[in-house]
Amino acid sequence: MLQVEINTETRTKQSITIDNNSYFIELAWTGLFWNLSLLYSDNTRVVANVKVVPNFPLLSFSGRTKMAKINKQLVRFRGEIVVTLSDYSRELKADDFVTGRAKLFIVEGDELDALLAENR
Repeated sequence: MLQVEINTETRTKQSITIDNNSYFIELAWTGLFWNLSLLYSDNTRVVANVKVVPNFPLLSFSGRTKMAKINKQLVRFRGEIVVTLSDYSRELKADDFVTGRAKLFIVEGDELDALLAENR
C-alpha cells in the first residue's frame, strides 16, 4: 500500500512509481468535488476526471482503464486508488487533504478489502 501525500486545496500533479512504472496522479478541486486523473509517464491517460468518492475504489468500476505502450512495452496500471476519510462522513471538502482528514492510497489485491473495512 502506498499513501500519496496531497498538500493542496486546489490542484496537484504528482509522480508515483509502481512496479517500476512511473505514473502521474492529478487531483483538481472543481468547487464542488475533487476530480482524479491517472496518467502514464508519457501523459497517456489511464482514467480522466473521475469524481472522488470517499471509501470507494475509484478505478475498478470506472470501466475506463486502458493499456499504454511505454518504451515499446504494453503496460496496464495494476492497483486501485482509494481516498479515505478520518471520520465516517461521505462529504469530501477542498481542504480535507491538507488537514489530514482525507488520505489517498494506491492499493493492490487484499489491501483494498482491508483498507475499506477499516474505514466503514
